[in-house]
Amino acid sequence: MIYSRSRRFIFLKTRKTAGTSIEIALSQFCDSGDVITPISGDDEALRAGLGYQGPVNDAFPFSTYELRDWGRLALKGRRARARNHMLARDVRRLVGQEAWDEAFKFTVVRNPWDVVVSGYYFNGDQDAGLTAYLESDNYRKLVSSADVYMIDGEVCADLVVRYEQLGEGMTEVWERLGVSDPGPLPRAKAGTRSDRRAYREVLTEAQAEVIARDFAVEIAAHGYAF
Repeated sequence: MIYSRSRRFIFLKTRKTAGTSIEIALSQFCDSGDVITPISGDDEALRAGLGYQGPVNDAFPFSTYELRDWGRLALKGRRARARNHMLARDVRRLVGQEAWDEAFKFTVVRNPWDVVVSGYYFNGDQDAGLTAYLESDNYRKLVSSADVYMIDGEVCADLVVRYEQLGEGMTEVWERLGVSDPGPLPRAKAGTRSDRRAYREVLTEAQAEVIARDFAVEIAAHGYAF
């Protein structure tokens, strides 16, 4: 997640949608006054190597704390912090209603069946198989992506980029941000998948039905089909 105060944009980062690459690219237009959440060590090294702004201002102000935040602080001594795939309602709480309303908010969505197959090859146990993955914690983390860009069931992003048309979508993002030469997207988390078959060739009918059930909100919102 990134919030740029100077350029007034918020990137709502979903899973398995080139989000880390986009986040790193956006970092070049940020500074120490913005909010940038940490990413993995290798990806942070890539960002630092490019000379872009790293994680900064990711702690929630005490004025925004909810009961759960005070409880975590009292019991574990840990501040509430912004995170990679933070829910939209929490991003709004972090930046404040006025900044939220003024900012250009965008996100990236992807065909849910493709998302799951990508997640399986990235985080899944290929020895255990895809059906076991659909019962795993790593899979369940993917299912909550709709709340990254929805509040009370409504899409709150001003622009929803489809991963399937990522190039065109990012061109529109750069235009909205007034950026004429952003350069290519960095290749973060690349090269982790050896099986390049399309999701239709990987999933069984039963597996596809599980995904259709679990991602019903995204499928209805964006018209995706198997």
